[in-house]
Amino acid sequence: MKIDKKYLNKLHSNPFNYHGSKHRYLKELFSVLPKDKHLKVVDPFVGGGDLISKLPSTWSVFASDMTPQLIEMHKSIQSNVINSKAVQSAVDFYGVNKTDEDRYNQLKSIYNSAPMPIELYTLICHANSNHIRFSKKTGFNVPFGKRLFNDDMKVKLDNYSESLKHLTVNFECKKYSDVDFNSADLLLIDPPYLLTMASYNKSSKWGVNDDFELYNKINKA
Repeated sequence: MKIDKKYLNKLHSNPFNYHGSKHRYLKELFSVLPKDKHLKVVDPFVGGGDLISKLPSTWSVFASDMTPQLIEMHKSIQSNVINSKAVQSAVDFYGVNKTDEDRYNQLKSIYNSAPMPIELYTLICHANSNHIRFSKKTGFNVPFGKRLFNDDMKVKLDNYSESLKHLTVNFECKKYSDVDFNSADLLLIDPPYLLTMASYNKSSKWGVNDDFELYNKINKA
């Protein structure tokens, strides 16, 4: 698979800041991916989707994650429910900006009482480091970040939305153990890391047993 260096230089990361993004390693990853024109791909830890959104349009992809809110955002961008115009309308409607923490907290309360993907993405654009984090008790709980939905965020969102139009991607909320690895020609495996304590480690309580269970599932496939 030949990758144009100019193309790689123009690639923007995906429109939400998710722990463990592989955006900075895309060149290295593409250098080892197979060159087959038609492959069935399974990515059971899709996260922010930086890699799958750059895969060849001839490949079909099954992408899953345990975080339902994350999968709903992917689906909403794919179906064009979330787009730069809709997000800007939400920003204007709720009055969120980079200085008013009260407006941000009001929107956070609104979202946590009745979760909707467009409100979640609007929150992320104004959250600390644009992070995504949830707790079982309070829901979305990232503090105010003095950020805004700027031109860079718009480009990332538009690029990701456009890339999904040319790809065959099926997003589902599933734990890796419930995903059929045997249906894939290619497995993309990027699980939580034992050596770090990111929010997804804490929420899913990923441990040594999970590592071995995953290794066994890969070996069987």
